Amino acid sequence: MRPLDIAGLSQLLVQVSNLIVDCPEIQRLDIHPLLASGNEFTALDVTLGLAPFSGDSESRLAIRPYPHQLEEWVVMKNGDRCLFRPILPEDEPQLLAFIARVTKEDLYYRYFSEINEFTHDDLANMTQIDYDREMAFVAVRTSAEKSEILGVTRAISDPDNIDAEFAVLVRSDLKRVRPRGEGCWKS
Repeated sequence: MRPLDIAGLSQLLVQVSNLIVDCPEIQRLDIHPLLASGNEFTALDVTLGLAPFSGDSESRLAIRPYPHQLEEWVVMKNGDRCLFRPILPEDEPQLLAFIARVTKEDLYYRYFSEINEFTHDDLANMTQIDYDREMAFVAVRTSAEKSEILGVTRAISDPDNIDAEFAVLVRSDLKRVRPRGEGCWKS
């Protein structure tokens, strides 16, 4: 018996999830059984229930999908292109590299406490967000060699939308580059 391809199974589940997100007419999906052997997956019986759907297709989901419509490219005065977009779970390594380029003083002003290191759980909480109750945008400069986070802005509200927190954190080495124009955006 071949070992199960966990990454392949995960990819299959993501594809099924994307199908559900993209097609709000799907009322019921039953896959039983799903045979798995190594990297081969076979659905022996699939039942799909469809019904007309009207309304906000995302309001029916427990967790909102990534909001692609909020992505926007801007050009910095120095000509570099920068993508403003909602944060993604896969941004964790870039976020860690970003934090490494923020001074302890700037981190203190952002979090109102001294933080010596961010754990994987901390970074996961910052990157794996519920887009319905929290929003974090990253400014990402992408070149042929690398992609790097230049800044993060975050807004979090309580479930009743009575209290909220808003924060902006810019990489410390970029905060004083205005004379060269790198920190200003073309409109």
